[in-house]
Amino acid sequence: MALTKLATLAAAFFSLLLFLNPSTTAAAGSANSLVIQTCKQTPNYDLCVSTITADPRAATAADVDTLALVMLDAVRTKATAAEGRIKQLMKAARSSAMRKHLGACAEIYDVIINDEIPEAVQAVRLGDPKFGEEAMNDSAAEPGSCDDEFGAGKASPLAEQNQAVRGAAAVTAAIIRLLL
Repeated sequence: MALTKLATLAAAFFSLLLFLNPSTTAAAGSANSLVIQTCKQTPNYDLCVSTITADPRAATAADVDTLALVMLDAVRTKATAAEGRIKQLMKAARSSAMRKHLGACAEIYDVIINDEIPEAVQAVRLGDPKFGEEAMNDSAAEPGSCDDEFGAGKASPLAEQNQAVRGAAAVTAAIIRLLL
């Protein structure tokens, strides 16, 4: 009986040693530290941390470039969701004025998805972050133009999506700025 307990205890101990392998915990700890230190330098720490840590690449991120690319993918995802919402609203729009406003927003998101994000990705990958920061600053500002399409004092049907893109792009611009 005592021998069985000892064998069980030894197996548990060795399993714990494997789990707490210093090379894996050090890498995860350093990636976590990188995320924390980077996100502290952005305009929205909580959004930054939650967005980056939701991506599997964050666990092994060794540099700010990787975090910037993670955030660029998040901006793309949010902008694509906004574009999808615009298409839904266009199908349901009853007035030509609403279709016009939504069309202007569609053009804005087309620029973000097809021009700004690819430009920023290329800038980060090629080590020329200035253009990436500019592209993300533009991407953070452009959803405001979409909101403005619906007129002063009127709620935009895209307010939630615009805010999501605006926030993610602002965080991304701040991260890319760290690469300058």
